[in-house]
Amino acid sequence: MSHMLNWLREVFIQGESVHETRPEFTAHEPPSITQFLSEEYEQYALQIAGPPIPFHPEIAIWAAWQLANACWRLVGDDPNPVPLDLQREPKTLAEHLSADLSLRFLAAVYRRANSRDPESNLTKELDAIFRRWPLTGVRLELEGLPTTTPDFQSHSGLQLLYAERLVANPRWGWMPPEGKAREWVVRIFAEQNRPLPTAPTSEETKRA
Repeated sequence: MSHMLNWLREVFIQGESVHETRPEFTAHEPPSITQFLSEEYEQYALQIAGPPIPFHPEIAIWAAWQLANACWRLVGDDPNPVPLDLQREPKTLAEHLSADLSLRFLAAVYRRANSRDPESNLTKELDAIFRRWPLTGVRLELEGLPTTTPDFQSHSGLQLLYAERLVANPRWGWMPPEGKAREWVVRIFAEQNRPLPTAPTSEETKRA
């Protein structure tokens, strides 16, 4: 069993990350890693309402490696850290949800990195990833705007999941554009008797 597979099992099952050496990404991961992520995704996707969303193995592995690298950089004293991959961004529903499978664990890494040093390279790289992947980024206290529009191609299940996450951490900048996604947000906020986020005033914007 590969080190990466052992590590993934610890993260997904035990909620712990223990690296003895820097994780090394290779273009051809053992099939056992894809199989593990696929099995985890199958269970995770059962929680999503609406039409089934297929597994995207390439994105799932990419997200798992961003998580592994970020965890290593958070605790390791690496003089030459490997930057996170900031080039990927979701284009399909399968990519949104397959990435969220691992990126949801990355939220805790961001909080720790940000509490240590908001200006660190790791914090800034994580911030950029979460703005590109808003299904996960909505969990965090990120001000401003996501760089990927959180409309989720009219998939009611992902729109509902996003709305539920936004109501737990409301921010005006992360409100979806007009359409079905925003309708879900309005509905969930109303059901929980919570006020919708409001746009900042000009005075608040100046102070920020």
